[in-house]
Amino acid sequence: MVTTDDGWWNQWRGMHNLRVLAIYWLSETWSISAWWAVSAMSIATLAWINRRSTAAKDNFAPRWIANSLGLLIILPHLFTHDLTLLIIPCALLLSMGKPQVPIRVGVSLIVIALLPTANYLLPTIMASTLAILFILSLRLAQSQLIRST
Repeated sequence: MVTTDDGWWNQWRGMHNLRVLAIYWLSETWSISAWWAVSAMSIATLAWINRRSTAAKDNFAPRWIANSLGLLIILPHLFTHDLTLLIIPCALLLSMGKPQVPIRVGVSLIVIALLPTANYLLPTIMASTLAILFILSLRLAQSQLIRST
């Protein structure tokens, strides 16, 4: 089922993951291969981050922000209603900060919450945002690993 693009059951325009990025940006002959390859690289990166951080005790939040975003972005069917799972990395991000949330963080979270409404005008805006957030979370987790060693 994940290899076909039948419009009856698989409305990819409403998805927000690597699969829709591959379908939308690449030709049909490359989209499935690219999706599998980037998903495998994402899983390998998450495995590496988690393996390296098992000894560090203070990087739970950055590691699980990366895990949550990574798992969301590689899911084959991540629709708008599934984006409620973004509450987990957002809560972990807020737990890392001070009790007073900086304005830029608050505004950024509001913008991310509003992006699905623009997805019908720009079909890959949310998927692209999730991919960028995943890459940033990997950088955050990696910087925490470097600081803890």
